[in-house]
Formats: sequence, structure tokens, C-alpha cells
Amino acid sequence: MNRKAAFILLFAINISFAQETLDKVAFRKCRKEFSKKICLSDDDKDGQLFYLDQCPTDAGLLENNGCPYPDTDGDEVIDNDDACPTVAGSSENNGCPWPDTDGDGILDKDDACPTIPGIREKNGCSEKKCSKNYEIARKEADDYINFQKEINYKSLQKPVLEILKKIKFDSAVLLIINPNIFEGHGPSECPAFEFPETLNYTTESYIWNAEMLRNILIAIKQNIFPASNNSLFWGDNGFYKENDEEFGKLNREQITFINKLATFYDPKYGKIKYLKIKNKKLSKLPDNFNRIILEENGNIENKKFHPEITFVISTNTTIYNYTFKYIFETTSWSMIAEGSYKNENTTNNILKKAIK
Repeated sequence: MNRKAAFILLFAINISFAQETLDKVAFRKCRKEFSKKICLSDDDKDGQLFYLDQCPTDAGLLENNGCPYPDTDGDEVIDNDDACPTVAGSSENNGCPWPDTDGDGILDKDDACPTIPGIREKNGCSEKKCSKNYEIARKEADDYINFQKEINYKSLQKPVLEILKKIKFDSAVLLIINPNIFEGHGPSECPAFEFPETLNYTTESYIWNAEMLRNILIAIKQNIFPASNNSLFWGDNGFYKENDEEFGKLNREQITFINKLATFYDPKYGKIKYLKIKNKKLSKLPDNFNRIILEENGNIENKKFHPEITFVISTNTTIYNYTFKYIFETTSWSMIAEGSYKNENTTNNILKKAIK
């Protein structure tokens, strides 16, 4: 045997020995049923030995215990990389279907006027003369985006977390996270103009981002159900489900985050997405939810709009209000009002009715 062949053989032996000793308990368990040769085999050639491979006949990935990642919607984008794992889409759009924002049957990627219903002969644009109104609405949307970029919303997250840590939550929490969609306006013969890109700049998208939601879970130690303000107060239950239509009110980061959350099955509402706290088993939905909601207002000072944000936090016993005002000079938020009062069950009765 030449040196090269001997080296390769020695390397293979070392690898096998190293993998054998990775999990001695698993190896001994395997040996109770199979021979050593089988336990150290790798028939599917994925680099994971039989005794460690949870899918020994299907080639997979080491980080997934030798199993291939699933492709639930069959769109050839594995769930691990798919922003819409249960709805077939395009790999060019992160596994999601291409949107048709204006609902004219022409996908946005092929639509020269993606926010204005049109016809194919005009490449998705309308025959009506709405261009001037669109220009006005477009400017309003751009002004809104530029204004939002000036505000340091992330600096508000820390004081809000400190507040939440002090409150004694006594039930699972409904966290209202969806914003109002920004819309431009035109005359009656023209459509209402929607600008989905503004969803990346809403106050809610800045404050209720994935990192903040995870931190809230740690802070309050209660299961959290992200909820839609629109659904909740228009008579629906408010819960988010996989690829729910209310996702249209959220940005891509929030949609991806919620889609990957744990799922709780309720006989009435189906599969509900929620942030699950460890060691807190959920057998049914609570009769009364605690609630966290963000309310945005503001005032004009020196010809400049100064946003104010109030957090309304309700438990089964108490309702708390904390109002913050943004200070442009210091790019920070200052608490300008706080208070609490006894919860006479008015709020929770409304919520209870909404989810029943």
C-alpha cells in the first residue's frame, strides 16, 4: 500500500472513530439492534453515520440530523429558506407568490402600474387619467417614509421593556402589532392608491420587530398572541394564522417571523400563531387576555410634527397608560405621562366578545 492510500485509509478510520464517539449513548442504543458495521455505515452518503442519522435512507444535512429539509408547499424552495412555507411561490421571491397589489390580474413584477388597476394592453396601467393623482399620492408616501426615517424608534424599545418587566401579567397576552396602511387619495373615478413599501417604515414595524417580540416574551413570561387591530375591533378574532390575509398589513420581516412561530390549534379559530414561553403549557385559550397596544398621536411645534406614542397595557386587574414624546434635538423619547386605574373588565369584556 503506498503512502497516499495509507493516509486516506487512516483518515477514514479516524473520521469513523470520531463520529462513533460523538454520542456514545446513541451508539450503544444502535448496537442493541444493529451490527457495528451498520451503525457506522452511511448508506445515503450524506456524511451522517447511521446511528446518528434520523433519516438514514434519505440524504440530508448534518445540521438537520441527516434529514432533508421539507418543502411543505412543493415549490422547490425548502421550508428553511421559504418566507411562505405553506403557499407555493417563486424562488426569485423567497418562496412566496408574486403579489398583485392592485388586483388587476397582472403580477406586480409584470405591471408597469402595480398600485393602479389596469389592463394588459396598457401593461397593467389604467385607461383613466389618474397619473396626476398618483403623483400627488406618491409624494405623500415618500414624505411619510422620509419623516419616519428621521425618528429613532429603536431607542423607545428599552424603556418599554423596562415597563413591561414591572407589570404583573396574569394571563396570555394579545399584542396588537399591525399598523394602518398608508393610502393616498384621488377623485372617485380613480382608485385609492396603496403603497406597500410604506409598511417597512410604520411605527409598528420599527417597534414590534422580531428582536423586540422575542425580548417581550422573556420580559413578561407569558404566552404572546400577535393580533391584528383591524380584525379584533371589526368583530373578528384578531389572531394571525399562517399566511393570513391580515399579513398584508405587516412587512416582510414580521410575516416571516410570525410564520415561524409555534402553532396552537383551537377548535373554533384553527391554527393560531403565538410566541410560546418555555414550561408554560397551553391547553386552551384563556377566557380573558391581557393586552398591549400602541396608539400614535402627535402635535405641531415650530412647524414640525412631533410624534407621541401611548402604550396601553391591560391585565385582568389594572390598565396602565404610558405616553412618550419624541425629542428631535436629542433623538430620544421622553415619558410625558403615565397612569393606571382599576380594570372594571370593560376592556377585557370587549376582547372576550371579540374572540368568542
